[in-house]
Amino acid sequence: MTDLMKYGILGCLLLGCTMLHAESDRSPQPALDILHPFLTIPLKKQLRAIFSVPRKNTVATLWQNDAMILLEFKNDRMKWRQYMRNFSTNVYGPYEYLFGPVPSDTTIAYAQYEWFIIINFKSRRAREYEIRMSSEYNIDSYQNYNANTNGYLFKISTPVYDDLRMVFKNVVFAKKSFSILAEYTAGIESPWAKIPWSLIDSTILIYDPVKSSMDAFDFSFNKTTHPLSQLHNSHADLFRRIDQFYIHPTLPFGLLVEKGKRPDYEVVRGDPLQIRQPYLDTMINEAHKMSLWLARWDCPDTSRRLVPIFTDSTSIYPGMRQTVYADFQFSPDGKWVVFRDEGDTTGLGSYSGRINPNFIAIPINRDDPFYLGRPVVLGRVPKHVSYPVSTAWISDPLSFVATNGKWICKWDLGKRR
Repeated sequence: MTDLMKYGILGCLLLGCTMLHAESDRSPQPALDILHPFLTIPLKKQLRAIFSVPRKNTVATLWQNDAMILLEFKNDRMKWRQYMRNFSTNVYGPYEYLFGPVPSDTTIAYAQYEWFIIINFKSRRAREYEIRMSSEYNIDSYQNYNANTNGYLFKISTPVYDDLRMVFKNVVFAKKSFSILAEYTAGIESPWAKIPWSLIDSTILIYDPVKSSMDAFDFSFNKTTHPLSQLHNSHADLFRRIDQFYIHPTLPFGLLVEKGKRPDYEVVRGDPLQIRQPYLDTMINEAHKMSLWLARWDCPDTSRRLVPIFTDSTSIYPGMRQTVYADFQFSPDGKWVVFRDEGDTTGLGSYSGRINPNFIAIPINRDDPFYLGRPVVLGRVPKHVSYPVSTAWISDPLSFVATNGKWICKWDLGKRR
């Protein structure tokens, strides 16, 4: 079956989804809510990245002179305060850092190329580790699974021509060393074949773009089972390719972002340009179309466990049409999910949506059969600039923070509920 045929089937499924959504006794809302930032502050000093820290009403940033700066919010102001300095011997620039959720109320961590840094936030002591082995290139992503033992899972990339081979490692850190407990080679990743993954409780989920399957592993990378992987694999024919997926930390649902597969150029090889080019243009356009699915593995009605939320032309939310989206983030308390609407609506070029996205927040309601409430438009960071927007969460009070280097915005989502 071609991608075009599958997309036609998806439209039929969406019609059924809309009917199911109406059956949940939720009346249509003609307009979306808008939540303006509680604070919008111009920055005197330019920064490129912020990250979460275990401190009330605070985020942090790193400077190239090897300093950690706290950005403390109080009332309608923000205070800059140097917290640490000269704690790392490997400094390549603030824009190359990779941050994750806060592991504990005493620990923060971040990655930089092949280096991984764990910091005791209270004692202000840092430890550095070089994770790269042999020809491995850098840390692609990571997640903490045990803050007490400093247990982390890493996705590490190795160059293979124009693509990357992805290797997963289970690593436990000691004071001056680390141990690799297990590793797993997932395969080759390319723009047309992403290898997204997630960690939920003690289960690692990894998507295989070659087999179009989602595999579940334990911490030794032995295969196991999980309801999401079982649900996906039993309905794999519904999906073209999973580009991203996200799992709620406590509730039994996840979000799947679907895109098309790489066009088959061999089909038109040797054909005249007037035949080959229209085919390729159509297939590339179809391949870039995205769909967002809600996966609920606890739904008694098995026919309602997979629900398409957005396609390129339709949405279950009246008045809301998203076509390009990424980076779904569940809040620390699990009561919100925020994502980037990267559709180019600014008129500033084809990549402007990625650089300065429109943020959308959706409340999570465990009593709703779909778990997802009415979306709230947060908006963009003002004054479009050339640096991608960086984001971070504050747990107390629950807030979402975003900056483009010259402006910083803070939305107080905790007051919204």
